Amino acid sequence: MTTNNTLNKIISLTREITGKDVVRNIETYNDPDYYKVIVITVDLNAREALELWLKLVRLIPYTRYGVAIGVKWLGEKNITYDELTDYLVKIMVESGLKPKAKEPFDIVRELREERDKR
Repeated sequence: MTTNNTLNKIISLTREITGKDVVRNIETYNDPDYYKVIVITVDLNAREALELWLKLVRLIPYTRYGVAIGVKWLGEKNITYDELTDYLVKIMVESGLKPKAKEPFDIVRELREERDKR
């Protein structure tokens, strides 16, 4: 599927999921780690936008379409930090994207250092 087709699918699904036209901006760019990225800005609050994002990555998974989807919201931040973290983990898992460290690190050494600080 081309990027334009994927864009159209995202816009169509967003309208279908929310029942209204909420897309206010669309950015596309190439990322050295994730290749094609599409970020939509929506006129929703945080909870609604994160629910939308979760549904979009289930319907357009990175592993199948090769496009990473991001969502920004314009409305209020009506979730806690812990809820935001939970949503982001679910979105990452559902999308099929894997986190990538920019620089290599030794997790065992990091944990030892943290433990030794206590």
